[in-house]
Amino acid sequence: MYPKEEELETKINDMSDDTYLLENVKKELEKTKMKLDQTDTELKRSRGLIKEKELTLEELKQKYHSHIHKLNLQINKLSSDLYEMGYLNHKGRTIKQRLETKFYMVYLLTKKKNRGIKNAIINIRGYRAIKNKQLLDIGYYLKNNPDVRSSGDDPIMQYIYYGYKEGRKPNPNFDGDYYIKENADLKNLNINPLVHYGLYGIKEGRKTINKSQTKQK
Repeated sequence: MYPKEEELETKINDMSDDTYLLENVKKELEKTKMKLDQTDTELKRSRGLIKEKELTLEELKQKYHSHIHKLNLQINKLSSDLYEMGYLNHKGRTIKQRLETKFYMVYLLTKKKNRGIKNAIINIRGYRAIKNKQLLDIGYYLKNNPDVRSSGDDPIMQYIYYGYKEGRKPNPNFDGDYYIKENADLKNLNINPLVHYGLYGIKEGRKTINKSQTKQK
């Protein structure tokens, strides 16, 4: 028995409606997919812009820190120069201290801490070598040791007799403790490391500081 014409027509109409709905759903899905693709593209672009801004910000930070570092170096240099100039102009130094520096050979010969004439002569030669070769940075030493600066003492003499034992550095590139540890032959000589370096160490090519530590600092 065949379905009636009305029933067929109804079924055909229903199928048409379903097809229409399916097509609409497909269209909506396609639109949604397009929007998602656009959103994804925009997100990628935004992420790229953010990354670009972050890199720019990092570059600016590095430039800023580099600039500050350079300024600090310049300030430190100016401070050191100022202290050195003050010392050379005898600022805060007594007449006795000035005479000790001028006639350092006489003063060092009479210094009780020499432990004998032989050590006195070594220290005299060492003083001369340190001064002539500028192994002690006067500005640096006075800047980093305010007690020495205020005392008015000769910084070279102070380092030879006290500074090394007190753990002071004569310049940024000389570490007395490291120098002695690196050179086992000096441990029993009872000689100031900078005096030894000025008289012998330079010619012998001895190391004055741990390079890896200076990089870390």
